[in-house]
Amino acid sequence: MRGHAFNVWMNHDFLPNNPEYMWIKDVNTSAVKCSIDDADHAFQKFFKKKGGFPQFKKKKDSDVKMYFYRKGSCDCECERHRLKIPPLGWVWLKEKGYIPTTASGVWVKSGRISKRAGRCFVSVLLDTQEDTEPVTTDMTDGIGLHPGIRELALTSTGVSYENINKTEAVRKLEKRLCREHRRFSRKLENEKHSGATLGRNIEKQKLKLQRIYRKISNIRDNYIDQTIAEIVKTKPSLISLFRI
Repeated sequence: MRGHAFNVWMNHDFLPNNPEYMWIKDVNTSAVKCSIDDADHAFQKFFKKKGGFPQFKKKKDSDVKMYFYRKGSCDCECERHRLKIPPLGWVWLKEKGYIPTTASGVWVKSGRISKRAGRCFVSVLLDTQEDTEPVTTDMTDGIGLHPGIRELALTSTGVSYENINKTEAVRKLEKRLCREHRRFSRKLENEKHSGATLGRNIEKQKLKLQRIYRKISNIRDNYIDQTIAEIVKTKPSLISLFRI
């Protein structure tokens, strides 16, 4: 049963016969359809042997996302400091200026809210009325990139970019990560042998690990973004990626 067929069966057969699940109707219908489409995509990947069997996502163990969709003209408005989300209303943004405002002629069509390491993030799909014309460039002046093992990449112009994992900042965080993992393992062993409930302490330790992972990921992503910006500033007509 594919996504659309499952949605029809749920609304016409399952929910009328199971009133205890009618809370599904309390949320936006687009959010329900999106969750069904995500599950359908996961099962299709499994049947094509491109991924494992889909697992149920618990709120405390997984990066559960919330989906929202603009239905009316008053939904999903965006200002510099805040974003209007249909189920929640106005939500204040900590990082400002990344999403174009509604006053500039750009509308938020849909979006997802995710929670990682105790912080909430929102990603949006924008709808703009501007028409972009294709840009014609000279294809003779290009640059080649070769991903390395010891270095991040090597360009055809002879420029080499170092591996960020070998820097002192990342190594310190990786050592700290090992220590926190050992503490986490000891807490699990103590709970297993003593029989006492240490759920709160384990959740605190898990949050520490998630924050360290997030710091390492931010350092790597920031370095890759800076490298890409430095390459793009040379204004090559094309960028080719080589693998050996």
